[in-house]
Amino acid sequence: MISRAPNELECDMAQTYGVLNMKALPPAKAAVLACGLGPDSRTMRTITKTPTMTELLLAAIADKLSVLIYGLCGDKNTAQPKMILDVLIPGEPDMQAFDTPEAWEAARAKMINQMREDNGD
Repeated sequence: MISRAPNELECDMAQTYGVLNMKALPPAKAAVLACGLGPDSRTMRTITKTPTMTELLLAAIADKLSVLIYGLCGDKNTAQPKMILDVLIPGEPDMQAFDTPEAWEAARAKMINQMREDNGD
């Protein structure tokens, strides 16, 4: 941690534990305290670069609210609002929509056959 986010770690140690001189601590004690920092700490946020659960929940709430407002008041000729969660969690959604039950059954059968081939059945 100290090599990847030294300033953040020093700030977190001072704020969380009141340790103003981190180098005065024995290395084992400093390591234990550093591992005890929460996921919202500056150090963990710098290292992991992932949004916290609170941020994800707030983004989901904002997304649902914007879709609700768009549905109630939005002009149907305009594009739907962009989702904040799509920015926080990039990547293709792992979701499909089907127009008929037959299309769903065909996709399901294809997926089952693909899984059987992958497993060597």
